Amino acid sequence: KVDTFNDSQKALSNFKPDYYDLIILDIMMPKMDGFELYNEIKKKDPKANVCFLTASEWYYEEFRKREYAALDRNLFLQKPIANEVLLKEVNRMISSA
Repeated sequence: KVDTFNDSQKALSNFKPDYYDLIILDIMMPKMDGFELYNEIKKKDPKANVCFLTASEWYYEEFRKREYAALDRNLFLQKPIANEVLLKEVNRMISSA
């Protein structure tokens, strides 16, 4: 089962701790970016398994230099991404969690 949200605040208000195998966050979102949403999700569920989608290497690098340097680079998926590659990566992340 997949839940999708186009609004980060709506995603946060509908978040259920200990429910999802993997949470995929786009980094660039209006109102609250993916990193801010990540922080809020981790407050609700510190064990949440999260990865990030980004179309911008610069955006990724800037945030990695600041407060997110400890995040594993393998948690970032570069857009565009083929469906087969996305499924392979999702399965890898779920099985390594």
